[in-house]
Order: sequence, then structure tokens, then C-alpha cells
Amino acid sequence: MTNNVAPFQAPQVVAQQPATFYVQTNAQQANAAHNKEWSSDMFACCDDMSICCCVSFCCLCYAPCCMAPRMEESCCVGLGCNVAMRTRFRTLHHIKGSICSDWCSLFWCGPCATCQLAREMDKQGYNRVG
Repeated sequence: MTNNVAPFQAPQVVAQQPATFYVQTNAQQANAAHNKEWSSDMFACCDDMSICCCVSFCCLCYAPCCMAPRMEESCCVGLGCNVAMRTRFRTLHHIKGSICSDWCSLFWCGPCATCQLAREMDKQGYNRVG
């Protein structure tokens, strides 16, 4: 007669304890990622006179017509596009700030903030249009 009983197997021994993992929340990751400053000051408008002149004489159409295409956006976005473009650019390039600071910069110092964004686009290698 054959015996159909399986031989006794000893339990497996754990040779290493589980490791401790540290988890960052989304807010911590976002704060750590957005730590760069703008490469030029907002009031350094005259650092690039070509941008300064274009924004000074064509302020209302410079952002939608010249800057939006550089970010592959439609030029038909209208005048409110500055806040959206600045916020999107700042987020893509991990620059400190918030949508509130973007809005305030553009509301109180619109031409200077537009020049700053255009200079930063040049620094980041966005091709000029036109």
C-alpha cells in the first residue's frame, strides 16, 4: 500500500525585515519641485530692449500674437491669456509662485511681467515668432 500523506514542510523563515518607506504627499512634492526663481527680475525690462519696445508699443497684442504661439497656444485666446500662459510656463519650468502672484503681477505691472515672461522664454529656448 502506498501512503498518500505529504511529507512535513517547515515554514519559511524570513531572513530580512520589511523596509521602512517614506511617502511624500502631493503638496510636499509640488513644493519641492517649484523651487527656482525667475532668471531675471520683473523690473529688468530694459535687459532686452527689443522685447521692451514691442511690449511698450503693442502691449495688448504682444502676448496673444507673439508669446502664445511660442508656447504652442492659439493666438485667439484673448486678453486673459497672460495669466494662464504665465502660470502654465511657471509650472512647466518649476518656478516659484502661484496663480494669485501671477494675476497680481500682470494686473499691477502687466508690461513688466510680460517682458519677464518673454525673457524667460528666450532663456528656456522657446523660438521667437515673427
